[in-house]
Order: sequence, then structure tokens, then C-alpha cells
Amino acid sequence: MIIPNKDYKCEPVWIYKYRGLLIALATLAILVYARPSLFSLCIGLVFSAAGELLRLWALGWTGEHTRKQSLETPLLVVGGPYKFIRNPLYLGNILTSLGVITAASGRLTWPGTLGMFIFGLSALYFVYASCIISEEAFLAVKFGNVFFDYRGSTPALIPRWRDLAEALNAWGGDGGRVSDRKAHFVFKEDELESEPQPAAAADPHFQRANLKFEISSLIWLAVIWSYLAVSVFCR
Repeated sequence: MIIPNKDYKCEPVWIYKYRGLLIALATLAILVYARPSLFSLCIGLVFSAAGELLRLWALGWTGEHTRKQSLETPLLVVGGPYKFIRNPLYLGNILTSLGVITAASGRLTWPGTLGMFIFGLSALYFVYASCIISEEAFLAVKFGNVFFDYRGSTPALIPRWRDLAEALNAWGGDGGRVSDRKAHFVFKEDELESEPQPAAAADPHFQRANLKFEISSLIWLAVIWSYLAVSVFCR
């Protein structure tokens, strides 16, 4: 049995601390060479919209601490989208980024399109693989066997096919009302050594107030897509 260290804190690797900046720089590099078409713009918007909806769903469950540069959390959230994958925010980011890459490559040559996708996917892998490793090492020490049980039963990024229909049904603000008992709980530090009890009413449910922490990201996305839309007709 692994005893959790409730007071554990650690300094994250620099990639985790500057993950937002690194992805922003990669995005700017893609925009410099972007040659979108109206068709690629529409296809890319579908991917980005799906990614942003997933981000909003996840952020409604987790709140502000997922936006910080430091590794810290008082809770191990296993409800909402976290019932189906361990890293819904990162999957949302990947889908959003794939949408931008798809839109930007519309009028490029095949070698140019291939190069843009290789660059974009490499940047995503470099950043988010490092972040996931850092986060899960932190959670393993912080929450012990509770986290190991969760990791063993929940995929990292790609949901199981049998879970997709349940995930779609769970969307809409009450992802905790699902068949798996563990999704009804948010595990708190002081509950780790005993049978989990239901958390306070404000904890285990989607909270719309948390969405305010996404405003800066939405503004950034609006700037990106406005630039791509103008580029369809002006480049």
C-alpha cells in the first residue's frame, strides 16, 4: 500500500510552467505560414469547437488551479469528463490546435501541409507528454493508491468506444450522474485514508462560475480565427 503525502509540493519542470507560452509560440509560427481556404477553415472550426467545448466541460469541474504554473490541487477530480479520460483539458487543447493546423494548411502544397502537421504535432507531443508525466508523478505521491486505482481504470487521452455514448449523455453540466460510483466523488486529501464520502455540494458538480477562467483563452482563439478568416480572402 502506498501512503499518500497530503502536504506534498514540487517544483514543476519548465515545460509545464511555460506550456501555454510554448503552444502560443508554435501557433504563431503556424500562422506566419498559414494559407487557409474556405473549406479548410470550416473543417478546422469543427475540430476547434469540439476541443473548446471539451475544455469548458473539464474546466467547469476543476476550476482555477488547472490554469496555474505550479503543480497543486486539493482534490482528485474523477467526475464529469474525468470519468472517461484523465486529461480532458489537454485533449481539448490538442483538438483545438489540430483545428488551427487544418485551417492554416488549406492552400499549401502537399509538402507544405505535411511539414505544418509534423511541426504542429511534434510541438503538441513535446509539451503535453512532458506535462502529463509531471502531473501524474505529482498526483501519485499526493494521492497514493487512490490515484493509481483511477489511472488503472481510466485512459489518459483517448476514451474507450463503449464510454463515448455515456460521455455524450453526461455532457450538459451533470457529468457526475453516471453508472460508475467513483464519478460521484471528488476525493479530498483528508478522505484518502478512509472510504470516500460524498464531497460538499459545491465540489462534485459542474460549476458555471469556473468558466470565467477561460475568458483569456477564448479571446486568444477569437484572434487566431479572425486572422485565419481574413487570410482566406487577403493572402
